This record gives sequence, structure tokens and C-alpha cells, in this order.
Amino acid sequence: MGTGKKEGFEPKPVIETYETKYGVCRDVAALTVAMLREAKIECEIAMTNYGASVPKELPVLAFNHAIVAIKNDDGTYRYADPTVKNSTAWLRQWKWNSRCCSARSKVTR
Repeated sequence: MGTGKKEGFEPKPVIETYETKYGVCRDVAALTVAMLREAKIECEIAMTNYGASVPKELPVLAFNHAIVAIKNDDGTYRYADPTVKNSTAWLRQWKWNSRCCSARSKVTR
């Protein structure tokens, strides 16, 4: 995912995304997670695959987009894509049934 100096799955520090008001999906997801955690909302970054259909039986690392997994009171998760603009939807409708992989880790500031 991504190209250049910070290519891969690791987002840049959230303070950099906040100050520059720029970042790719993983950077925006990390900033969103940091803000939600500051508000005491349990959440984490999750990886998904936009644009490709992969059979559920195949164990693959084919994730190309970062979103946010927000924990519900019952322990399930609600998913939100912070890169969706000008919409009240949490996710693009065509991604509602996509698989995702949790990236449970510390978000750096």
C-alpha cells in the first residue's frame, strides 16, 4: 500500500496528518482513531480491500485500504471510512460486505 518513503501499512504520525491536513487512507484512519480514542471511544484501524473480490476461503494479505473499526457496546464493530467525503454514509455501500483485518496497535502521535 502506498509508495515513497513511508510505503507499506504504517501510517505517519497523526500530528503530521493533522498539521498538514493531508494523508493517504491509513494516515486519515490513524488520525480518526486518535481523535475517537481521545473521546474515550474504543476503536482501531482496520484494513480492507477496495476494488477486488477475493473468495473468503482464501487466506490472503490483499488489503489496500484503511478504515476505522468502532466497537459497539455489545462487542461487535461498526466500520467507517474517514476518506468518504460529502456523504452521511459510514462506508461506501458497495463495501458493506467486504472482509477486513484489524490492525490492533498503538497509534503514534
